[in-house]
Amino acid sequence: MDPFADAWSVIEGWLIAEPGVSANELMDRLARMIPDAYAKKAQLRTLQRRVKAWRVERVKEMVLGSLRKHAATPTEA
Repeated sequence: MDPFADAWSVIEGWLIAEPGVSANELMDRLARMIPDAYAKKAQLRTLQRRVKAWRVERVKEMVLGSLRKHAATPTEA
């Protein structure tokens, strides 16, 4: 079971708004929002992994999007 399934849309919004925010800071925010679920930081390592995976996917999208754009643009001879 994913402990962040219900909160992921909020977390993703924070990541989009502040791409450099740490997982620790995100966990602190969650603990303030939903103290019953996240107060003890027991899931911090899981959140760190999720944030890392999210960032890897965004980088892939940026790189592949850039490559597709350049491949679609005709080159001048």
